Amino acid sequence: MVNEGFSLKSAIGPLTPGRFATILLLSLYALPFMASAAGAKPADKGKKEAELHSAPAGVTKELTSDILFNVLAGEVAGHRERIEDAFKYYREASLLSGDPRVAERTAHLALLIKNLAEAEIAVKLWIERDPNSLVARQFAVGIALQNNELNEVKKHLNELIRLSAGKDESGYILAARGLSKASDKKWALARMDELVQKDASNPDAWYAHAILAAEFKFNDKALAAVDKAITLKPDWNKAVMLKVRVLWGK
Repeated sequence: MVNEGFSLKSAIGPLTPGRFATILLLSLYALPFMASAAGAKPADKGKKEAELHSAPAGVTKELTSDILFNVLAGEVAGHRERIEDAFKYYREASLLSGDPRVAERTAHLALLIKNLAEAEIAVKLWIERDPNSLVARQFAVGIALQNNELNEVKKHLNELIRLSAGKDESGYILAARGLSKASDKKWALARMDELVQKDASNPDAWYAHAILAAEFKFNDKALAAVDKAITLKPDWNKAVMLKVRVLWGK
């Protein structure tokens, strides 16, 4: 239950410019959903369903009054620095809404109040609502590392690599970034090596391996990895510069 001493009406207080902006933003966010719910003609329903299925994951469910209330109450609580209350409202909204942005916000709030168990639940909802989100997978890696759920770490690292294929951002760099937060550096580098060995002809993979090894001060391993990246992509200035930095740090 949300703190019974906290009510939306009392929390809003005077309508300052900042609060007005928040309410206006949320109202604008709600309008398309409310219009489709209240004003759609029968003939438009097939078209609307087609649009929803082809639209981003964030607009796949109707915005109900319960969702709107909890999001609005959560934002007001957040502006009043009542983060526990903000989280509770957003958690309720995330259970009702198919919008991944609501689950994402819930995960952020859970981490702010240092509740890893709730953060893990929120990230799972986020991934369910947007399975292709690289950011959600990064969150999942970080939370799994903190919870020492090593099989979950491996699963989400593999998904980062798979989902990043064909995208601008390297999944290997994202994996290295996530593993850099591991307390057991040898274990983390071994997991990175497992990922890279599956794609050993990819210079990006070896470059990311070298970055992680350099971050952990395993300079010999960093040099070996960056040399492989340069062998696969000889004119890659970024890899050459990394090698120079590693040699400089030895």
